Amino acid sequence: MKYNLTQTKNPSFGILASDNSFVYVERRIGQVTESFSKTVIRHIEYLETFKAENNLNGFLQLRSLYYNDKGGEYKCNVDYLIDHNEKENPEISLGKSIRIIEGQDTNIELKVIKCFFGSEHFDKNHRDYYSEVIMF
Repeated sequence: MKYNLTQTKNPSFGILASDNSFVYVERRIGQVTESFSKTVIRHIEYLETFKAENNLNGFLQLRSLYYNDKGGEYKCNVDYLIDHNEKENPEISLGKSIRIIEGQDTNIELKVIKCFFGSEHFDKNHRDYYSEVIMF
């Protein structure tokens, strides 16, 4: 998968995008660089593996990743989009604090959202899903 990092006027903030992902990226102190984007991609790959291993049918989307340079931990906002036809919300637990990057904790805030996948309005990275994403 090819990812593109877009930097902004704020060197601590950027956007990592691909055909499947659109992620707000922020560092507390440091600059968002191409080498840092590899860390974000590892988080995306972790979610893809988790989805496959747990036979999840929806879309598990990383919306934002914040890195606390001083404390050495990551905070992520993740949405799990499921089709409106699902009878129940799935019980998904990504854990309160996991280790995706060796020696550093990742804290994940997970939100399950029911959507109409058949709608012409539906896009797994629609701007509506980012209106509540608050950068830390």
